[in-house]
Amino acid sequence: MIYISLSESMFRDEFQDSSRAEQFSYEALGVLYDYYNELDDMEIDIIAICCEWTETSLDDVLNSYSLDSIEELDTTYYELQNGDILYLNY
Repeated sequence: MIYISLSESMFRDEFQDSSRAEQFSYEALGVLYDYYNELDDMEIDIIAICCEWTETSLDDVLNSYSLDSIEELDTTYYELQNGDILYLNY
């Protein structure tokens, strides 16, 4: 197997070239790139990433999990500048 290092733009291109191009915002893809870039060598699986992560509004997260605040969410999450939350599904 041949492994290559992906730049952030190459990572974004992998999503754009897949059937999941609309799954995450531009900002969320940058956060995901940074998250996975911190891990040891790994194979990028677009479908797995799309199953593991959700980007949605703060209200949707709070309502879906019956939370009073985002701090109660018991998983890895990022508050995006566009007001959405990107979180690791649990």
